[in-house]
Amino acid sequence: MRQLACLIVASWAALAHAQVVSPVLHSAWVMALDEKGSIPQDLKLEEWKVQVAGREVVVKNVQSPRVTGAMAQNWVLVFEPILDPSYRISAFQAAAQFLVNLPEGDQVLIVGRTKEGLMPFTPGLTLDRSTWVKALGKLPSLLSNEFNGSPGVLSPSLSEVKPGEPLAMPLNREALFAEFKGFISALPKAIAESPYNQVDPKGVKPLDRLGFDSPNTVRATLSIISAEMKSLELLISALGKLQGPSHCVVFSRNDADTFTHPSVRAAMGQKFTRTRGDDGGPKESAELANRDMKTNQESLRKICLNSGITLHSVAGNGVAYKGNLGSVAEATGGFAFVFDGQMQVRVGQGLQAFASRYRLTWEETMPAAVGFQDLSIKSSKPGLTLMFPSQR
Repeated sequence: MRQLACLIVASWAALAHAQVVSPVLHSAWVMALDEKGSIPQDLKLEEWKVQVAGREVVVKNVQSPRVTGAMAQNWVLVFEPILDPSYRISAFQAAAQFLVNLPEGDQVLIVGRTKEGLMPFTPGLTLDRSTWVKALGKLPSLLSNEFNGSPGVLSPSLSEVKPGEPLAMPLNREALFAEFKGFISALPKAIAESPYNQVDPKGVKPLDRLGFDSPNTVRATLSIISAEMKSLELLISALGKLQGPSHCVVFSRNDADTFTHPSVRAAMGQKFTRTRGDDGGPKESAELANRDMKTNQESLRKICLNSGITLHSVAGNGVAYKGNLGSVAEATGGFAFVFDGQMQVRVGQGLQAFASRYRLTWEETMPAAVGFQDLSIKSSKPGLTLMFPSQR
């Protein structure tokens, strides 16, 4: 009997020991903006509250923008196909306004989707600002306005993104301004002479343009989009292996964005009378589009969260229509810009602010759960808008 009791005690001791979980540290980047759009610099440790899967965790350290602002950032600008010359010009101008004000030390890789696939326009990440301008200058004649290449092709050089080499003599700011000014001045002529200068027809409904009367047609387009998004995932995964804060900014205005238009979701409730020999109608096409696009978006969201990448999207034209990647960008703590009259200024100024985020580190002592966990970050300081990854 005594021997049995000893065995029971030993078993309970072993079980208790097995349930002891060593503290694990996690962290997240948080953008904090006050009501005037400024970034408060002095939020203290006790002013933050972090919850993981609904359970409050202990915040151990807070790095303020005064500290994080000195860190060099990695920026990958991805230009997906963009319909219509006006949108192309607006996207290129926004990129130029952003790049011209980047602080010294930030590295940039410019990528565009051409007939040959997702290709680099700079030799990897680079500090060479003159190279940034030259890369933008190549885009008008090479960037596709539709998915017209072999689906899912990624340049081999983009499967491993490496830090750029130090520069012996960086371009001075006056010369940089002059080069960017020259690029912007030459844009209308460059776009007019581009093989991708076709004006997007006005008044054509998204359902008609994408052929929603035929689910087979829609299914074929969705297959191409899925393959193209997989190549973007590979690029983001490669970016996630770099040291330091990294961002991916995607400029886009194409079929992938149109498939997320509100009219597509509305078509899921549309009535359709089947006839002998047809392959379906708008309702079935809309259901296909909604399902596949959500699957693609969720896959990319997980890649961004796993890689620690902040995604920013420039697409769509309103609150209800942020394009294909708008919701994914916001889930990573990034911006979802739209093509409105203020887009260029918002992109040029808004992305700069991401160099001055807070870095919160907390301790988790609960047993590790499988998969992503919902993340909630709040501040006791009133009037703040916080941007952070939705999960960790």
